[in-house]
Amino acid sequence: MLIVGAGFVWLAAAVQTPAVREFDWRVIRSFRRDLPAAAAEAAALAEEADPASPVGPDWLAAVARGVTHLGNLVTLSLVVLAGFAWLFAAGRRGAAWLLLAAGVGGWGLERLLKILIARPRPPEVLHLVAVGTHSFPSGHAMLSVVVYLTLAVLLAGFVRRRTARACLLTAAALMAILIGLSRVYLGVHYPTDVLGGWTAGLVWVLLCWLVARCFVPRTGSGPSGDETGQGDVS
Repeated sequence: MLIVGAGFVWLAAAVQTPAVREFDWRVIRSFRRDLPAAAAEAAALAEEADPASPVGPDWLAAVARGVTHLGNLVTLSLVVLAGFAWLFAAGRRGAAWLLLAAGVGGWGLERLLKILIARPRPPEVLHLVAVGTHSFPSGHAMLSVVVYLTLAVLLAGFVRRRTARACLLTAAALMAILIGLSRVYLGVHYPTDVLGGWTAGLVWVLLCWLVARCFVPRTGSGPSGDETGQGDVS
């Protein structure tokens, strides 16, 4: 957790350096047709130059929009509420409250980080979806890690087979990766915004899990309903 946290701090401090800005813009350019080498030039382009035209077939932008909606606040809130209700009904009340606390606390932390760092978005002419907050860290990337990874770990406590548990965790990780990549493709985040979101989300998940392991009573039922001695948050 300390290593991941240090990585986030380094990113937050480096996002305005010339080397990081150049890296970000190189990646942004790779997703756009005929985009100038300098961000300032792209910001000054007229609409007829169409710098917002992404690479790839027409349907790819529609897919990216669909994927990015999986990481918006409404979708994640519904996922958290559904997961909370299911875990609570299954008798895993500690796990249910952990999921809710991780989601709500992660959202609050993401808002605070955006205000403190206050990094501007990429040029508006690149945006393929509407946005209204600061850029670093990516809220979609951060909260998708928080919600989907936490939920996957909690649901893995109901699964006996290791391969099934691995599939749950892999699916959650892939979901967060695709959501983060969609934000760059849609032109609303720099790559380092997404990296910052992933690292901040992972730090928050690990911190919530550490607190839960220390303070949540280790009682509950296993996947089959028999007493197994597994923790309520496992």
